[in-house]
Parts: sequence; C-alpha cells; structure tokens
Amino acid sequence: EGAPRPWAAAGRAGPSDRRWIIGFRPQVKTGLFSEKVSGYDSMTLGEAVADTFYTMRFYVKSVVVGFVRIFTLNISPEEIAGPIGVVEIMGESVQQGLEYSFMDAVRNVLTIAALLSTNLGVINLFPIPAMDGGRLVFLIIEAIRRKPIAPEREGMIHFMGFVLLMAFMVMIAYNDISRIIFG
Repeated sequence: EGAPRPWAAAGRAGPSDRRWIIGFRPQVKTGLFSEKVSGYDSMTLGEAVADTFYTMRFYVKSVVVGFVRIFTLNISPEEIAGPIGVVEIMGESVQQGLEYSFMDAVRNVLTIAALLSTNLGVINLFPIPAMDGGRLVFLIIEAIRRKPIAPEREGMIHFMGFVLLMAFMVMIAYNDISRIIFG
C-alpha cells in the first residue's frame, strides 16, 4: 500500500490506461483578498507572503540578468525601454486589462509599477559611479584604506559616471522614439 507506484514516478497516468501525461497541472489559488472563485481555494497569509517573496526574487533576478545582457551586448534594442517606452507599455497594458475589467487594468498597472520599482532599486545599487552603488564602493574602499578618497577625485569619477548615464538615457530615448515612429 505505502510503496511508491512505478507508473506514478515515471509520469504515467496509471497502470490501467497506459498513457503518458506530459506537462503539469498547477494548483491555482485566488489571491488573499480577491473574490472567491468556485473551484479554487484562497491563499493563506503564509502562502501570500511566500508568493510575494518568490515574485520579488524573480523580479530582482530578471533585472540583474537584463543588466548583464545589456553590458555584454547580448540584447536586442526591442527588449530595452526607457521612460517613453514604459509609458507606451503601460498604455497597452491598461487597454488589454480593460478588455476584461477595470480591476484587471489596475492589476496590470500595479504589477508594472512593482517591476519598475524593483528595477530602479536594484539598478541603483549596482556599482556604477553617480549612483548609490557607486557611492557604496567608495565607502568600502575608504573603510579598507582607513582614509577618505579625495573629494575632487571622487566627484570627477561620479561626474564621468553621470555623463555616461545621460548618454545611455539619450540612446534609450532615441530607441523608444524610433520604435514608436518606425514601428
């Protein structure tokens, strides 16, 4: 009785029908505070917290992977969007959500807002001059050396980082505008 069934471990439906099951059947649950849907269980508070943790971990990992892809030039221009492209994406997301309901449109906007917030937070911590991560690198270097770096030198490095960031923003804005105009 308690022994594992070889057909279950092998991914087959059962000994009598001899068919293979491909894929998976997810256990779908409605949100913690969402409306009850027949046939689905609601999440518990613990499941909602765990789901939020895994979602944020996915967002952070996606930002890091995307950033690495940008600097290794392993990304296409269609995959990059700046503020102009984000507004376009938000508009499309609202329109698609409104095809179902107003609340779906709101959920779409909130999901994109969470992704943008995560994106900005993670990128801000990268060790790039003129950003908080760059400042943290200087603080670590000062702690190791046990003396401060000359403010003029640090200011020049942050200024060069700022110039590079602005050049990058101009390229992204050009990319967004050309994508909108030329399709």
